[in-house]
Amino acid sequence: MLLAAAAICPTASAQERASQLASPVRGPNEWAVDVMLATAIPTALGGEVRVETPGRFLLSVMVGGNPYGDALGGLVESYGGGTAGHALVSAIGNSAGVFRLQAGWRPTADAGLELLAGYTLMYSSPTVTRGTLETVTGQSFAYSGFDATQLQVAIHGISAELGWRFVIAEHLVLRIGIGGTFTVGSSAHLNVPDAMREASSAVETAEHEIASAISQYGFVPEARVALGWRF
Repeated sequence: MLLAAAAICPTASAQERASQLASPVRGPNEWAVDVMLATAIPTALGGEVRVETPGRFLLSVMVGGNPYGDALGGLVESYGGGTAGHALVSAIGNSAGVFRLQAGWRPTADAGLELLAGYTLMYSSPTVTRGTLETVTGQSFAYSGFDATQLQVAIHGISAELGWRFVIAEHLVLRIGIGGTFTVGSSAHLNVPDAMREASSAVETAEHEIASAISQYGFVPEARVALGWRF
């Protein structure tokens, strides 16, 4: 009789295991890897891999570009950068590559709240005209044959994110959130002939002013959305 009862009624541990298998919520000692298409408007669009470790710690890597250059330019213009500032920032944004590394934590096992912060690098090398440079910097670039040049820009920032993730049917992942990137350093380099650089201090002055302006308008609020697959 006891054997028959045991066969009919599974043990408590067996019932718990069945419940865990049926639940979309991962156990506390399990890993999760999410591969997603992600965007942070108006800063980046690209691929993101986010890993959740035991203890609900998060590590995220995103690589992509920035299709929102005109929106960034409009933001700078609203800050007082003028139409020339709009044109310059739009050019920088539209040709930029973006790398973002963040770490964080999901505080509650039964909820999708996620908190992250980390580092963002944006590198760009747009072509800018002589007229744009002169308007933005107030410097004269009267040099024979000089009409446009390549501008190399590197922007270093600290990023932060407050978001919520939804796991649908154990594999489809949707993330929404808000965040921002704070510029903490930037550099600018104009690819001009050495003779032009040696003839006038205008080139170095322009590089300094462009880098300083990027830092001045260095906070960018972001709306973040990501969709992908959980492994």
